[in-house]
Amino acid sequence: MKLHKTCDGIRRRDLLKVGTLSVGGLTLAGYNQLAAAGQVTPGRAERAIFIELPGGPSHMDTF
Repeated sequence: MKLHKTCDGIRRRDLLKVGTLSVGGLTLAGYNQLAAAGQVTPGRAERAIFIELPGGPSHMDTF
């Protein structure tokens, strides 16, 4: 029996894009409901932690 392949497969990067957009869309739906109800308050952060890890490849080289 010969199987016909109808899809060339999906690349990992494309799968991550679709997954990220899906999760982002689901998250924003709840956020918009809270914002409309006036329950969203701005953040109060006064400090941030920046971690610099030298020695890794550049972001341009990993693309």
